[in-house]
Amino acid sequence: MLGVSRQRANALVARPDFPPFLARTKAGRVWERAAVEKWEKGWDRTNVGGRPPGSAPQQ
Repeated sequence: MLGVSRQRANALVARPDFPPFLARTKAGRVWERAAVEKWEKGWDRTNVGGRPPGSAPQQ
């Protein structure tokens, strides 16, 4: 739904601003779709951390 890896999804759901899950099943946690969509609208995807982009190739 968010277009991220499983590892990134685990990091996102651990954030204090991520909506709480509704239930925990044998398959995993369940969130309300509307709550996640609302959170996604305010999510700054440009501030994701990680390795900085490489420099432009020399010509």
